[in-house]
Amino acid sequence: MNELIKIENIAYDVVEHKLFTGGGRKNILNKISFEIKKGSLFGITGESGSGKTTLIKLLANIYKPVTGNILYNFPLIKNGRSNVQVLFQNSEDLINPARKIENQLKDIADDPGKITEVFDVLSLNKNLLQQRGLELSGGERQRIALAKLLLVQPQVLICDEPFSAQDPASKLNFVELFKKINKQLGITIVCVSHEIDILKLFVTDLLILYGGQIAETGKAQPVFAKPVHPYTNFLLQAIEYNLSEKDLINRNGLENIEEGCPFYFRCNVKLEKCKNEVDKIEESNRTVYCNNPLK
Repeated sequence: MNELIKIENIAYDVVEHKLFTGGGRKNILNKISFEIKKGSLFGITGESGSGKTTLIKLLANIYKPVTGNILYNFPLIKNGRSNVQVLFQNSEDLINPARKIENQLKDIADDPGKITEVFDVLSLNKNLLQQRGLELSGGERQRIALAKLLLVQPQVLICDEPFSAQDPASKLNFVELFKKINKQLGITIVCVSHEIDILKLFVTDLLILYGGQIAETGKAQPVFAKPVHPYTNFLLQAIEYNLSEKDLINRNGLENIEEGCPFYFRCNVKLEKCKNEVDKIEESNRTVYCNNPLK
């Protein structure tokens, strides 16, 4: 697979305004470098506050990195629309409740054949075309929102926590849906989710974020089979204990760190040097940022 997007040492921060201290700059992402291959199913995971949503907004050119570069091996804009489309958690709000679905889709692509093709891929009943947005169920609105994005024919589709608030059967249906979109439409998919057990079912590549930095990234199967970073190992063990995302949020984490490892205070194998620096270890199928990787 060819390199589709290359992320080179990007960083992103924001200005915090605090009543008594006056605030300052807070690092959201720091020293982020990785590649997304054409045709891949790329998973991004990590706890709340790790920087996942900020990262995908940078990938979609909604935000600009403070430092570093994001290089696209395709034009960002095609026919007036972005070649990187994002299915946010509230994307179903894009459906106009008063208009017929057919008319809303024709605003994007007036070719009935393209609409039929997307409906077939998404297993949508064509009767929905004659219904208005307010007549659809929540699940139908989400799929119609997805159909609108696919009609743009983007190079990359980013999905932000698409499995949230869905029952197990619906989650599995979406897994199969992403596989079909990837295979039949040739669209590279980036899926952001804290539900690692679902990502394990379909992603080909994986990136683990913690505290605004990459812990581990590479081919998904080797990472899942034998994690090297202690944080990756923690996340995979957490699946077995069915910890919720709320249980995992920032337990004594070292926030806003710029040089050392943000997992320092939670790590059982930390070294003194981890406070100030982190080694980059490059293997054939992964890259790990750790001074004392698991064997």
